[in-house]
Amino acid sequence: MSSPDGAERAQKLHYQKIGAAYRQHYFDAWSWRYRREFIHADLLAGEDWRGKKVLEAMCGTGSVAGDLQALGAEVYGLDLSLSAIAAYREEWRRPALVASLLQPGLKAGTFDAIIIVGGLHHLHPHLSAGLDALAALLKDEGSLRFFEPHATAWPDKLRGWWYRHDPLFGSGEASIHPRRLLKEHGRDYEEIASTFGGGPAYLFVFNSLIWRLPIRLKSRLAPGLFWLEKILSPLQSERFSFFVIGRWRKRPRLHGRANDPTKTSRP
Repeated sequence: MSSPDGAERAQKLHYQKIGAAYRQHYFDAWSWRYRREFIHADLLAGEDWRGKKVLEAMCGTGSVAGDLQALGAEVYGLDLSLSAIAAYREEWRRPALVASLLQPGLKAGTFDAIIIVGGLHHLHPHLSAGLDALAALLKDEGSLRFFEPHATAWPDKLRGWWYRHDPLFGSGEASIHPRRLLKEHGRDYEEIASTFGGGPAYLFVFNSLIWRLPIRLKSRLAPGLFWLEKILSPLQSERFSFFVIGRWRKRPRLHGRANDPTKTSRP
């Protein structure tokens, strides 16, 4: 098994290599529209965000910071990449920390919510330790919210093969198994809700980089594929989907519990 430091260095180097193409394809106007219509609507549902302290963990240049700020949240970023955090600070004008999720250097019980967009599946084989670290950072009854590829759907077999053979993916990437993880971490978390999705617009507009589609082609494909995805979304299930949007709640902890991976500084 690789060490956390070694796995994180590999991920950091990998995204330095593909970062420019990644930003071009995942942060264009159509990708932002996809996020807001098919991801953020469920990811941010069921919460009054006004005045809430929220960590966007493994944030890159920022996926939900703008929408959270518009809803009145107090947002912070955390990522391994210095360049990504510099861009995050410039774009969203919010404090952001260059640090590992596994050793964030933040005080326990700091945040009302933590949101991760497409980051947990990069934590293998240290995903369990990552979920422990996230629980420590949350206040009691705080929420962990995530958007990730999941391992319980039939398309995951193809995705696993693709991850192994496509150089766009790092060696540590693998879909997550949310129900298994929830069972393993049941002392820390309980489920609020799970939403499953991902259709033609997800595949060919949001994930245009994977198919090496020219950016100019997205504007031609997107209107029809968005329309089709809206029709298909209510029909999707755990077995027939590409991603999961999970909303978990941290269970109240007993006083004096050990295994706290955080330190004492504030963001």
